[in-house]
Amino acid sequence: MQFIIKSRMFNESTQLLDAFWVLPVDLDENVTMSLKCSRIDKRKTQVNSFILNDVEACSTLQKYVGDLWTYIQSKIGMEPGVCPVKMGNYSTENMILDLTKLNVQMILEGRFRTRIFLKHLSKPLYCTDFTIELTPKKE
Repeated sequence: MQFIIKSRMFNESTQLLDAFWVLPVDLDENVTMSLKCSRIDKRKTQVNSFILNDVEACSTLQKYVGDLWTYIQSKIGMEPGVCPVKMGNYSTENMILDLTKLNVQMILEGRFRTRIFLKHLSKPLYCTDFTIELTPKKE
């Protein structure tokens, strides 16, 4: 699997994304996902504050990423809200990223060091580490 993201700020409140995703297998019930988020505070890191272990990847993305996942699917050429996601090459340019559509934001706020690990039939498929900051929407 290959996943490339480039992001940039369009203005003070809008982030634009270019993305390219090569999915070598269908994202179906045979693809599981593990996710570990460690909250980063000023003085310490709360290791594994939020964990998902070996859950079915496609339905988990719909559950936790929610409307943001459906929006991303529509922008990169996937059929929105449908599992399984078919193998193929997907891409988008200048997609507006609105993290307020992220379902998990209702659960967690703060800065998190995150690792996502995907397996296909128990064999490693993809692993990535990133840091994300979730903040309440400013009215």
